[in-house]
Amino acid sequence: MDVSQSHLLLRRAVNIKAIVTPRWKEEAQQQLQAQINQIDNQLQQLEMQGQRMIAEIEKQSLKPLGPEVKQQIENIQIQVNREKKRIPGAKKPGLATTSASSDAGIGSGSKSGTNRQYLSGRSRR
Repeated sequence: MDVSQSHLLLRRAVNIKAIVTPRWKEEAQQQLQAQINQIDNQLQQLEMQGQRMIAEIEKQSLKPLGPEVKQQIENIQIQVNREKKRIPGAKKPGLATTSASSDAGIGSGSKSGTNRQYLSGRSRR
């Protein structure tokens, strides 16, 4: 008998719900604040990397700066600004969740995540 015909495998998403307790609220807010701090650190690192790259280019170039060097510096600034606009987008869901977790009432339920569950069974013939 062929195994693929005798077994059935189902995959489904299972929502995980946590009961809000003072401890859960505190831990959730700490985790979210840590994520927000990490994003802020990424922004600072990005800014510093851009400044270092520009300073290195200026240091290695002849004075006054030629048009190619100016274009190179402008390209770096554009890249840094593009990333600086993208990174805070990752911060918005964290801020919204922080607000939602602080507003959640003790004893209420809060979606804590999603997990995939696999079910296996024999097919009936």
